[in-house]
Amino acid sequence: MDTRKKKVSTSILILVFSLFAIITLLQCSCQTDKSNQKKIAFVSDRFGNSDIFIVNADGTGLKRLTTHDAEDTCPTLSSDGKRIAFTSKRDGNSEIYIINIDGKGLTRLTNSPGDELWPKWSPHGNQITFNLWSDDKNDIFVMNSDGSELVNLTQDKYIELYSNWMSKEDVIIFLSLRDGGYQFYNIKTDGKELEKVNSGLPSSEYNYDQIKGVFTTDPEEFKVISFFTDDGIVDFEDPGSAFGEFPTWSPEGERIAFHSDRDGNMEIYVLDADFSNIKRLTSHNANDMFPCWSPDGTKIAFQSNRNGNLDLYIMNADGTDQLRLTKDNGKNFFPAWH
Repeated sequence: MDTRKKKVSTSILILVFSLFAIITLLQCSCQTDKSNQKKIAFVSDRFGNSDIFIVNADGTGLKRLTTHDAEDTCPTLSSDGKRIAFTSKRDGNSEIYIINIDGKGLTRLTNSPGDELWPKWSPHGNQITFNLWSDDKNDIFVMNSDGSELVNLTQDKYIELYSNWMSKEDVIIFLSLRDGGYQFYNIKTDGKELEKVNSGLPSSEYNYDQIKGVFTTDPEEFKVISFFTDDGIVDFEDPGSAFGEFPTWSPEGERIAFHSDRDGNMEIYVLDADFSNIKRLTSHNANDMFPCWSPDGTKIAFQSNRNGNLDLYIMNADGTDQLRLTKDNGKNFFPAWH
Protein backbone atom coordinates (compact mmCIF):
# COMPACT_ATOMS: atom_id res chain seq x y z
CA MET A 1 0.00 0.00 0.00
CA ASP A 2 2.78 2.41 0.90
CA THR A 3 4.51 1.74 -2.41
CA ARG A 4 1.32 2.41 -4.36
CA LYS A 5 0.68 5.59 -2.39
CA LYS A 6 4.19 6.77 -3.11
CA LYS A 7 3.71 6.10 -6.84
CA VAL A 8 0.41 8.01 -6.84
CA SER A 9 2.00 10.91 -4.93
CA THR A 10 4.93 10.98 -7.33
CA SER A 11 2.58 10.99 -10.34
CA ILE A 12 0.59 13.87 -8.85
CA LEU A 13 3.77 15.85 -8.19
CA ILE A 14 4.97 15.27 -11.77
CA LEU A 15 1.58 16.39 -13.09
CA VAL A 16 1.60 19.52 -10.92
CA PHE A 17 5.14 20.46 -11.98
CA SER A 18 4.28 19.82 -15.64
CA LEU A 19 1.23 22.08 -15.44
CA PHE A 20 3.31 24.73 -13.68
CA ALA A 21 5.97 24.55 -16.42
CA ILE A 22 3.34 24.88 -19.17
CA ILE A 23 1.72 27.88 -17.47
CA THR A 24 5.13 29.52 -17.01
CA LEU A 25 5.98 29.03 -20.67
CA LEU A 26 2.65 30.49 -21.75
CA GLN A 27 3.14 33.49 -19.48
CA CYS A 28 6.62 34.08 -20.89
CA SER A 29 5.26 33.83 -24.41
CA CYS A 30 2.50 36.33 -23.65
CA GLN A 31 4.97 38.69 -22.00
CA THR A 32 7.26 38.49 -25.03
CA ASP A 33 4.42 39.26 -27.41
CA LYS A 34 3.31 42.13 -25.18
CA SER A 35 6.87 43.48 -25.10
CA ASN A 36 7.07 43.33 -28.90
CA GLN A 37 3.76 45.19 -29.18
CA LYS A 38 5.23 48.14 -27.24
CA LYS A 39 7.91 48.84 -29.84
CA ILE A 40 7.73 51.55 -32.48
CA ALA A 41 9.72 51.32 -35.70
CA PHE A 42 10.87 54.50 -37.42
CA VAL A 43 13.44 56.04 -39.74
CA SER A 44 16.32 58.24 -38.58
CA ASP A 45 19.28 59.87 -40.30
CA ARG A 46 21.12 60.56 -37.03
CA PHE A 47 24.17 58.67 -38.30
CA GLY A 48 24.31 60.28 -41.74
CA ASN A 49 21.80 58.33 -43.85
CA SER A 50 18.33 56.93 -43.28
CA ASP A 51 18.23 53.69 -41.28
CA ILE A 52 15.53 51.69 -39.52
CA PHE A 53 15.33 51.95 -35.73
CA ILE A 54 13.04 50.64 -33.01
CA VAL A 55 12.23 52.23 -29.67
CA ASN A 56 9.92 51.43 -26.80
CA ALA A 57 6.78 53.52 -26.47
CA ASP A 58 8.29 55.22 -23.40
CA GLY A 59 11.41 56.30 -25.32
CA THR A 60 13.72 53.63 -23.88
CA GLY A 61 15.34 50.69 -25.62
CA LEU A 62 16.47 52.54 -28.75
CA LYS A 63 18.09 50.16 -31.23
CA ARG A 64 19.42 50.60 -34.76
CA LEU A 65 18.40 47.70 -37.01
CA THR A 66 20.00 48.58 -40.36
CA THR A 67 23.48 49.96 -40.98
CA HIS A 68 23.73 50.10 -44.77
CA ASP A 69 25.02 53.09 -46.74
CA ALA A 70 21.82 53.06 -48.81
CA GLU A 71 18.59 54.73 -47.71
CA ASP A 72 16.33 52.42 -45.67
CA THR A 73 12.86 53.86 -45.14
CA CYS A 74 9.06 53.28 -44.99
CA PRO A 75 8.98 50.71 -42.13
CA THR A 76 5.84 48.74 -41.27
CA LEU A 77 5.50 46.38 -38.32
CA SER A 78 3.87 42.98 -38.51
CA SER A 79 0.79 42.49 -36.35
CA ASP A 80 2.74 40.32 -33.87
CA GLY A 81 5.42 43.01 -33.56
CA LYS A 82 8.23 40.62 -34.46
CA ARG A 83 9.11 41.67 -38.03
CA ILE A 84 9.54 44.90 -39.95
CA ALA A 85 9.07 45.36 -43.68
CA PHE A 86 10.81 48.37 -45.22
CA THR A 87 12.17 49.71 -48.49
CA SER A 88 15.82 50.07 -49.40
CA LYS A 89 17.98 50.99 -52.38
CA ARG A 90 20.87 48.82 -51.16
CA ASP A 91 20.68 46.70 -54.32
CA GLY A 92 20.27 49.61 -56.76
CA ASN A 93 16.58 50.50 -56.84
CA SER A 94 13.95 50.63 -54.12
CA GLU A 95 12.91 47.11 -53.09
CA ILE A 96 11.04 45.68 -50.10
CA TYR A 97 12.90 43.80 -47.37
CA ILE A 98 11.94 42.32 -44.02
CA ILE A 99 14.01 42.10 -40.86
CA ASN A 100 13.37 40.78 -37.35
CA ILE A 101 13.17 43.33 -34.54
CA ASP A 102 16.44 41.94 -33.18
CA GLY A 103 18.16 43.05 -36.40
CA LYS A 104 18.55 39.50 -37.74
CA GLY A 105 16.96 37.64 -40.63
CA LEU A 106 17.25 40.34 -43.31
CA THR A 107 15.41 39.06 -46.40
CA ARG A 108 14.67 40.70 -49.74
CA LEU A 109 11.05 40.15 -50.85
CA THR A 110 10.79 41.94 -54.22
CA ASN A 111 12.90 42.10 -57.34
CA SER A 112 11.78 44.38 -60.16
CA PRO A 113 13.24 47.19 -62.29
CA GLY A 114 10.79 49.68 -60.73
CA ASP A 115 10.67 51.17 -57.23
CA GLU A 116 8.56 49.43 -54.59
CA LEU A 117 7.39 51.91 -51.97
CA TRP A 118 5.20 52.22 -48.87
CA PRO A 119 4.76 48.59 -47.80
CA LYS A 120 1.92 48.01 -45.34
CA TRP A 121 1.46 44.79 -43.42
CA SER A 122 -2.02 43.26 -43.33
CA PRO A 123 -3.85 43.09 -39.95
CA HIS A 124 -3.18 39.36 -39.61
CA GLY A 125 0.41 39.54 -40.87
CA ASN A 126 0.05 37.19 -43.84
CA GLN A 127 0.20 39.79 -46.66
CA ILE A 128 1.84 43.08 -47.60
CA THR A 129 0.50 45.76 -49.93
CA PHE A 130 2.74 48.34 -51.60
CA ASN A 131 3.12 50.79 -54.50
CA LEU A 132 5.21 49.97 -57.56
CA TRP A 133 6.47 53.07 -59.35
CA SER A 134 8.18 52.76 -62.73
CA ASP A 135 8.38 54.54 -66.06
CA ASP A 136 5.26 52.88 -67.40
CA LYS A 137 3.16 52.14 -64.31
CA ASN A 138 2.19 53.29 -60.83
CA ASP A 139 0.15 50.41 -59.49
CA ILE A 140 -1.00 48.88 -56.22
CA PHE A 141 0.31 45.38 -55.48
CA VAL A 142 -0.23 42.77 -52.81
CA MET A 143 1.90 39.73 -51.94
CA ASN A 144 2.31 37.16 -49.21
CA SER A 145 4.59 38.21 -46.37
CA ASP A 146 7.31 35.89 -47.72
CA GLY A 147 7.23 37.63 -51.14
CA SER A 148 5.27 34.92 -52.93
CA GLU A 149 2.03 35.23 -54.96
CA LEU A 150 2.61 38.79 -56.15
CA VAL A 151 -0.59 40.33 -57.57
CA ASN A 152 -1.08 43.63 -59.43
CA LEU A 153 -4.44 44.91 -58.15
CA THR A 154 -4.91 47.93 -60.40
CA GLN A 155 -3.18 47.15 -63.73
CA ASP A 156 -4.00 50.44 -65.44
CA LYS A 157 -2.34 53.60 -66.75
CA TYR A 158 -3.42 55.75 -63.81
CA ILE A 159 -1.29 56.95 -60.93
CA GLU A 160 -2.12 55.27 -57.63
CA LEU A 161 -0.57 56.13 -54.27
CA TYR A 162 -0.40 55.24 -50.58
CA SER A 163 -2.14 51.87 -50.34
CA ASN A 164 -3.14 50.69 -46.89
CA TRP A 165 -5.35 48.05 -45.29
CA MET A 166 -8.84 48.79 -44.13
CA SER A 167 -10.10 47.03 -41.01
CA LYS A 168 -11.26 44.15 -43.20
CA GLU A 169 -8.44 41.75 -44.05
CA ASP A 170 -9.21 41.55 -47.77
CA VAL A 171 -9.85 45.26 -48.54
CA ILE A 172 -7.20 47.85 -49.45
CA ILE A 173 -7.69 51.61 -49.74
CA PHE A 174 -5.54 53.87 -51.94
CA LEU A 175 -5.42 57.25 -53.69
CA SER A 176 -5.86 57.38 -57.47
CA LEU A 177 -5.97 59.97 -60.24
CA ARG A 178 -8.22 57.81 -62.44
CA ASP A 179 -11.09 60.33 -62.32
CA GLY A 180 -8.97 63.42 -63.05
CA GLY A 181 -8.20 64.25 -59.43
CA TYR A 182 -7.04 62.41 -56.32
CA GLN A 183 -9.81 60.27 -54.86
CA PHE A 184 -9.82 57.33 -52.45
CA TYR A 185 -10.77 53.89 -53.73
CA ASN A 186 -11.29 50.48 -52.14
CA ILE A 187 -10.31 47.25 -53.81
CA LYS A 188 -10.26 43.62 -52.69
CA THR A 189 -7.02 41.67 -52.58
CA ASP A 190 -8.11 39.63 -55.60
CA GLY A 191 -8.29 42.85 -57.68
CA LYS A 192 -12.08 42.82 -57.81
CA GLU A 193 -14.83 45.14 -56.55
CA LEU A 194 -13.06 48.46 -57.13
CA GLU A 195 -15.14 51.12 -55.38
CA LYS A 196 -14.78 54.89 -55.09
CA VAL A 197 -14.94 56.28 -51.56
CA ASN A 198 -17.13 59.36 -51.15
CA SER A 199 -14.50 61.50 -49.44
CA GLY A 200 -15.19 64.89 -51.03
CA LEU A 201 -11.68 65.42 -52.40
CA PRO A 202 -11.27 68.38 -54.77
CA SER A 203 -10.37 67.72 -58.40
CA SER A 204 -6.86 68.16 -59.71
CA GLU A 205 -6.08 71.14 -61.93
CA TYR A 206 -3.91 68.94 -64.15
CA ASN A 207 -5.04 66.90 -67.13
CA TYR A 208 -4.11 63.30 -66.50
CA ASP A 209 -2.87 62.76 -70.06
CA GLN A 210 -0.18 65.41 -69.46
CA ILE A 211 1.30 63.51 -66.52
CA LYS A 212 4.18 61.15 -67.28
CA GLY A 213 5.20 60.27 -63.72
CA VAL A 214 4.93 61.34 -60.10
CA PHE A 215 7.21 61.47 -57.11
CA THR A 216 7.53 62.97 -53.63
CA THR A 217 10.61 63.87 -51.63
CA ASP A 218 10.97 65.61 -48.28
CA PRO A 219 9.22 63.76 -45.38
CA GLU A 220 8.58 67.14 -43.75
CA GLU A 221 6.68 68.44 -46.79
CA PHE A 222 5.19 65.25 -48.17
CA LYS A 223 2.08 67.04 -49.38
CA VAL A 224 4.12 68.45 -52.29
CA ILE A 225 3.72 66.17 -55.30
CA SER A 226 5.95 66.56 -58.37
CA PHE A 227 4.69 65.61 -61.83
CA PHE A 228 6.75 64.82 -64.90
CA THR A 229 5.03 66.49 -67.87
CA ASP A 230 5.95 67.40 -71.46
CA ASP A 231 6.81 70.86 -70.11
CA GLY A 232 9.18 69.50 -67.46
CA ILE A 233 8.71 68.95 -63.73
CA VAL A 234 5.68 70.61 -62.13
CA ASP A 235 5.15 70.85 -58.36
CA PHE A 236 1.76 71.33 -56.77
CA GLU A 237 0.08 70.93 -53.41
CA ASP A 238 -1.49 67.48 -53.23
CA PRO A 239 -5.26 68.04 -53.18
CA GLY A 240 -5.67 64.72 -51.44
CA SER A 241 -4.21 66.24 -48.28
CA ALA A 242 -7.30 68.45 -47.93
CA PHE A 243 -9.26 65.32 -47.00
CA GLY A 244 -6.44 63.41 -45.42
CA GLU A 245 -3.49 61.30 -46.50
CA PHE A 246 -2.18 58.02 -45.15
CA PRO A 247 -5.40 56.86 -43.47
CA THR A 248 -4.73 54.21 -40.84
CA TRP A 249 -7.44 52.16 -39.15
CA SER A 250 -7.51 51.63 -35.40
CA PRO A 251 -7.04 48.02 -34.22
CA GLU A 252 -10.76 47.59 -33.51
CA GLY A 253 -11.59 49.00 -36.96
CA GLU A 254 -13.90 51.73 -35.68
CA ARG A 255 -11.73 54.85 -36.20
CA ILE A 256 -9.34 56.25 -38.79
CA ALA A 257 -6.37 58.51 -38.10
CA PHE A 258 -4.87 60.66 -40.86
CA HIS A 259 -2.99 63.90 -41.48
CA SER A 260 -4.48 66.84 -43.34
CA ASP A 261 -3.74 70.48 -44.15
CA ARG A 262 -7.44 71.44 -44.30
CA ASP A 263 -6.88 74.03 -41.56
CA GLY A 264 -3.72 75.57 -43.06
CA ASN A 265 -0.92 73.22 -42.05
CA MET A 266 -0.57 69.49 -41.50
CA GLU A 267 -2.40 68.27 -38.39
CA ILE A 268 -3.53 64.87 -37.08
CA TYR A 269 -7.24 64.04 -37.23
CA VAL A 270 -9.43 61.07 -36.44
CA LEU A 271 -12.86 60.14 -37.76
CA ASP A 272 -15.24 57.23 -37.59
CA ALA A 273 -14.81 54.31 -39.98
CA ASP A 274 -17.83 55.52 -42.00
CA PHE A 275 -15.90 58.78 -42.71
CA SER A 276 -18.03 60.85 -40.31
CA ASN A 277 -17.42 62.68 -37.02
CA ILE A 278 -14.02 64.23 -37.83
CA LYS A 279 -12.01 65.46 -34.85
CA ARG A 280 -8.73 67.40 -34.89
CA LEU A 281 -6.18 66.05 -32.39
CA THR A 282 -3.19 68.37 -32.86
CA SER A 283 -3.01 72.14 -33.13
CA HIS A 284 0.44 73.50 -33.87
CA ASN A 285 2.06 75.81 -36.41
CA ALA A 286 4.41 72.99 -37.42
CA ASN A 287 3.54 69.94 -39.52
CA ASP A 288 2.18 66.95 -37.58
CA MET A 289 2.05 63.93 -39.88
CA PHE A 290 1.97 60.13 -40.35
CA PRO A 291 -0.11 58.95 -37.37
CA CYS A 292 -0.08 55.30 -36.33
CA TRP A 293 -2.13 53.51 -33.67
CA SER A 294 -0.85 51.57 -30.69
CA PRO A 295 -1.87 47.88 -30.76
CA ASP A 296 -4.55 48.49 -28.09
CA GLY A 297 -5.90 51.60 -29.84
CA THR A 298 -5.38 53.91 -26.85
CA LYS A 299 -2.47 55.96 -28.23
CA ILE A 300 -1.21 57.45 -31.48
CA ALA A 301 2.40 58.08 -32.53
CA PHE A 302 3.26 60.70 -35.16
CA GLN A 303 6.08 62.84 -36.51
CA SER A 304 6.36 66.60 -36.02
CA ASN A 305 8.86 69.41 -36.51
CA ARG A 306 7.23 71.56 -33.80
CA ASN A 307 10.49 71.88 -31.84
CA GLY A 308 12.63 72.80 -34.86
CA ASN A 309 13.68 69.23 -35.57
CA LEU A 310 11.76 66.34 -37.07
CA ASP A 311 10.98 63.99 -34.17
CA LEU A 312 8.54 61.34 -33.03
CA TYR A 313 5.73 62.15 -30.62
CA ILE A 314 3.11 60.10 -28.84
CA MET A 315 -0.32 61.09 -27.53
CA ASN A 316 -3.52 59.58 -26.23
CA ALA A 317 -6.07 58.67 -28.89
CA ASP A 318 -8.14 61.71 -27.89
CA GLY A 319 -5.18 64.07 -28.46
CA THR A 320 -4.22 64.62 -24.82
CA ASP A 321 -0.77 64.18 -23.25
CA GLN A 322 1.36 64.87 -26.34
CA LEU A 323 4.93 63.85 -25.50
CA ARG A 324 8.17 63.99 -27.47
CA LEU A 325 9.68 60.53 -27.95
CA THR A 326 13.00 61.21 -29.72
CA LYS A 327 15.45 63.97 -28.85
CA ASP A 328 18.52 64.14 -31.08
CA ASN A 329 19.87 66.28 -33.92
CA GLY A 330 18.90 63.85 -36.69
CA LYS A 331 15.55 63.65 -38.44
CA ASN A 332 13.25 60.99 -37.01
CA PHE A 333 10.22 60.15 -39.10
CA PHE A 334 7.74 57.57 -40.53
CA PRO A 335 6.71 55.87 -37.26
CA ALA A 336 5.11 52.43 -37.44
CA TRP A 337 3.51 50.78 -34.43
CA HIS A 338 1.59 47.79 -35.76
